[in-house]
Amino acid sequence: NTILSKNQIAFNKLTEEIRKMTSSIEKMEDLLQKLLAEFGKKIGPVNTQLIRQQIDFVKAMYQALQKSNFSKVQRIFLFRLLQNNTSCNMWQTNKII
Repeated sequence: NTILSKNQIAFNKLTEEIRKMTSSIEKMEDLLQKLLAEFGKKIGPVNTQLIRQQIDFVKAMYQALQKSNFSKVQRIFLFRLLQNNTSCNMWQTNKII
């Protein structure tokens, strides 16, 4: 048995703490990767579904506006209402107005 100095004992303790922390970090990274994968599986389809519903809604509103007798001011108001309450990037033209 070799007798270790105080500095060697302190160094060994720190080395062991570093090893434990490194192991803990690796476990947390693994868990994070699993959670991110699960999040991607569940949230991606939900976002896609929401966007599809918004597109369908906007199309239905567009058709309703085309067939209606709304004044230009009313159509502008409804167009802006749709524009402000949907996340669709389909507002490049002012065809509704």
